[in-house]
Amino acid sequence: CLPDFLLLLFFLLVAGVDAFAHRLLQSGSELDYPPFALVTPTGEAEGFSVELLKAVVQSVDMDVNFHTGPWQRIKQELIDGKIDVLPFVSDTKERAQYFDFTIPYVKMHGTIFVRKGDKRIRGEKDLKDKEVVVMQGDVSHEYALRRNLSNHLVLTKDFVEAFRLLASGRHDAVIAQ
Repeated sequence: CLPDFLLLLFFLLVAGVDAFAHRLLQSGSELDYPPFALVTPTGEAEGFSVELLKAVVQSVDMDVNFHTGPWQRIKQELIDGKIDVLPFVSDTKERAQYFDFTIPYVKMHGTIFVRKGDKRIRGEKDLKDKEVVVMQGDVSHEYALRRNLSNHLVLTKDFVEAFRLLASGRHDAVIAQ
C-alpha cells in the first residue's frame, strides 16, 4: 500500500538526543509480520524492523524494551501513549493525526490475492460483493474501508490467518502488502 517507516527515529536523531539520554523507550512489536516483526519461541521480539530500531536506539545511547501483541492492540497503545515507539508503521493521512513518521526505509505496495485459477477478481472493482480478508487495523484494512472496496470484510489477527482462510476455500480474496 504505502511506504513503511521507522517511527520516531528521525525525531530522536534531530530533535536533540540529550533530552533522551539513557532513557528506556517502550516499544510494541507485532506477533507475525515476517520478515519485519516476528516472535521467537521464547516470546522475544525480532525481525528486520525490530533489529533496526534496536541499532538506532543503541547509537544514541538509549535502550528499548519490547513487548509483543496483536497489531491492533500495539497500535492503540501508541495512540494512547502507553508505549513510545513502534518499529514498523505505514504512513497514511489518517495515521498522521496520531503518529509522527520518520524517513522511509522500505516501500511496499498492496496486492489483491486470490486462489489459483480464480478469474472472478481482476481488480478492486471486482471486490464489492466478495468476502475480502484483511488484517484488523492494518493499512490494508484502513484502505479497504476508505475505498469502500467490499461489503463483506473479514478481519483477522494477522496475515498468516488471512492466507490460511483463503487457501482453505473460505472467502474470496486477501488484501495485503
